[in-house]
Amino acid sequence: MATTPTESQPGDQTVAGGARSGRLSDGEQVWAARYEQLKAHGYLLRPRYRPGWVPAWDPNGWNVREEDAILPGTDNLDAERLIDGQIVFLKPVLKTSPEIEIGCLLTSEDIRKDPQNHAIPLLDVIDDPVVPNTVILVLPLLRAIDSPPPSSVGECIDLVNQTLE
Repeated sequence: MATTPTESQPGDQTVAGGARSGRLSDGEQVWAARYEQLKAHGYLLRPRYRPGWVPAWDPNGWNVREEDAILPGTDNLDAERLIDGQIVFLKPVLKTSPEIEIGCLLTSEDIRKDPQNHAIPLLDVIDDPVVPNTVILVLPLLRAIDSPPPSSVGECIDLVNQTLE
């Protein structure tokens, strides 16, 4: 069945002033403004946020399925760590957030060795060059809790036990 401009298809993104128009949304512009400092710290954002970005598709086209047309949430973003190619999760938080101190504590060498510590390690803390009084937490990018789905009852019990520890 042929699609018309009003029909949505899986993978399509329709955001006013965003992917379809070939312009970055307001939230994306904040990430684009952070690009150079994050790169200097060793993190590379998606092509869409790089200086001089031009969309890889015809802005008048209906089916937008290029990588740089995929719009993640703009509060947090993924990036590539240049030193080893690991995909990381970037999360801006206020400098006063207890999440920073807690993350640093749970990532400290002694506590990290504890087999009951299932905390996500804090890889880096970067001063935000765009938003005042904010830092960007760098965390490993994790999978959804059900991806892949558990293959046995034992895996489900293990998940619950680790969650309750």
